[in-house]
Amino acid sequence: MSGKAPPDCAVVVAADYLGRHSRRLRSHLAGSRTARNPEAVHQVRVACRRLRSGFRVFRSLIGRERAKRWRSALRSLASVLGKARDLDVQIAAMVARLGETDQPEVRHGIVFWIAWLERARNMAQLGIRRALTRFVQRGTLREIDRCMKDLRRKAHDAQQLPPTLPDGYAARLLRRLESFVELGGSLKDETDCAGHHEFRIAAKKLRYTLEICQPLLDADFEVASHAVREMQSFLGEIHDCDVWAQNLSDAIRRMETGEKLMAGWLNQKRFLPGLEFLKTACLEKRRRLFDEVCAFWRDEKVASLWPRLASALGQSVKGESVSAAPSEKNNDAWPIVQRQPNPTIAVSDIGHDE
Repeated sequence: MSGKAPPDCAVVVAADYLGRHSRRLRSHLAGSRTARNPEAVHQVRVACRRLRSGFRVFRSLIGRERAKRWRSALRSLASVLGKARDLDVQIAAMVARLGETDQPEVRHGIVFWIAWLERARNMAQLGIRRALTRFVQRGTLREIDRCMKDLRRKAHDAQQLPPTLPDGYAARLLRRLESFVELGGSLKDETDCAGHHEFRIAAKKLRYTLEICQPLLDADFEVASHAVREMQSFLGEIHDCDVWAQNLSDAIRRMETGEKLMAGWLNQKRFLPGLEFLKTACLEKRRRLFDEVCAFWRDEKVASLWPRLASALGQSVKGESVSAAPSEKNNDAWPIVQRQPNPTIAVSDIGHDE
């Protein structure tokens, strides 16, 4: 029997999700070529990560080999952008720290550290321009655009049908959830920095997978997405504190041994009080954040989400529909630790919710 193959209902979700983030990528590529707009670098990086997650979930629709090739190209680009983005966030946080002290010797050291970071950021921009040129020359974006056009056409043919979850989506989401919950055990040890970093990565992967098909999932999955986003934000800030404190410790050690981090004529020992101040501030912030993330994770309503989702996903893998125990969308269903506003550290939150 000849004729068109029946439309895949998942193509409606794929066209919406992948189309949205491919437009996001294209609209910010030009702006990321210069260091004037840090937000453009952030948006390109976020689009790369979202598309990589989407191409994995929808690879049966777009072709496994093509999805693998595109994911590799996007990963290479995002990796280069990540170094610059981390520096942008740290520079903004260090500038905010200038307002926390009136001591000239401390402020002097903070300004020195900001200058050191700015030099590193300028060097990173050279890598960004090269990576963007390679990405464009490979033709990946043109291929993605053609694929999006085809997906939109197929979605139009399938728009009268109820959208469905992609094949294997529930099983993948269940694996992400199980890994996330298992790595939550790292919070038993405040000094397990490597475990906290793995937990952050698991939270990121779970959140991205949740968001791809969130409109088709029940209320508990939406609540869980918000909870995972909050965990990712906490853990991202904690990771920043770990990296920044280590970088500052290394810089202090090198300067104390006489190594020159910048121009040789600078008397670098004059900057040590400022670097010590920054290191102490990072460690104190980490302790506070760790207490907050533990309280959030152990909250009764948050803790009860994960077994409900696992049960619903387990049923789906067996062939039943994805459905979680009903939950009311009200303030009582969302407890949660109230994060204390602190204008001096707010800038370091940038980007962790993405």
